[in-house]
Amino acid sequence: MKNFLFILAITFFCAKNTYSQKASISGKVMDNSKETLGGVKISLSNSLNTYSDLEGNFSLVNITPGIYIIHFSGLGFQNKTTKEIEIKADENLLLEFIIEEENSEIALGSNFTASKS
Repeated sequence: MKNFLFILAITFFCAKNTYSQKASISGKVMDNSKETLGGVKISLSNSLNTYSDLEGNFSLVNITPGIYIIHFSGLGFQNKTTKEIEIKADENLLLEFIIEEENSEIALGSNFTASKS
């Protein structure tokens, strides 16, 4: 019986420590004029992905502590990548990111010739 209680206590302790070591990142994505951007893809070192909601808010949860790079991509906006960010156990980072509009022109028409052989 003592062995069973000892094993149960160790299992509970290990499970508690494993769960409590996770971290999270949440924040807001905006453009240069501080307008919030919905539908922006946020990737954490190609392991976790999410999208910003209509108010530009995003959240990545259950992150294992470590060093990560965050990548932002959205239609009509330049991709943005952060420097390496260290995420510690039980840390809850709150971040704001500004991404810039792409300066590309879209051709509305093209001339081409098709031939059947």
